[in-house]
Amino acid sequence: MLLPYKKRAPNKKTLTRMLQILSSLLHFYAIALQQYNVSNEKIK
Repeated sequence: MLLPYKKRAPNKKTLTRMLQILSSLLHFYAIALQQYNVSNEKIK
């Protein structure tokens, strides 16, 4: 009974890696948003 649960539960390494990917995605999104805002200001 315990084995399948252990396999499914993510270990700390996986969690930290997922968090790193998420934070880098957020960082990229923020930069893209800034670029978009700057280009919008130029058009106006």
